[in-house]
Amino acid sequence: MKFILMISSLFLYSILGLAQNGIPENKEYSIIVSESCKSFKDGGCLVTTYNVLKFEKDSVAVNYYTKADCESAERNSYYNDAGALGKYSYQIQKKKSSPNHIVRINGYRFGSLEVFPDYLIVINPDHTTNSEYIFNLIE
Repeated sequence: MKFILMISSLFLYSILGLAQNGIPENKEYSIIVSESCKSFKDGGCLVTTYNVLKFEKDSVAVNYYTKADCESAERNSYYNDAGALGKYSYQIQKKKSSPNHIVRINGYRFGSLEVFPDYLIVINPDHTTNSEYIFNLIE
C-alpha cells in the first residue's frame, strides 16, 4: 500500500511539473529596461535602469534600480535610485512539447516568460519568444 501511495505521489508530482528544475521560486532575475547618456559641461553620465524580479512562493516582487556611471560623484548620487514597482501573483504552466515552464505574471508589463535554467525570456502575444527581452538570473 505504501508503495502504491509513493508511486501515485511521484506520478502526480511529475504531471504538475513540480519536479522540473525551471521553477523560479526563491530566485531573482534582472533586465535592463533603459539606458541613456547625458552630457553636461563638466562631463557625462551613462544612466541604466533595471527591473528585478524576486520570486516568492506565490508572488513576485518587482523592483527597479537606476545606476549612474558619471564623471561627477555628485551626479552619481543624484541619478542612483531604487524602489518597488509592485507585488504580483503568478502562475506556472508546463510548456507543451518542451521541458520548460511558462510563468504568467498578472498585471506586469512583461506578463509571460519562458523559464530556462539561467534566464527568463519574454513571450510575445503570438506565443513566440522575444530575445530582445531576457531576464538574467542573479546569483
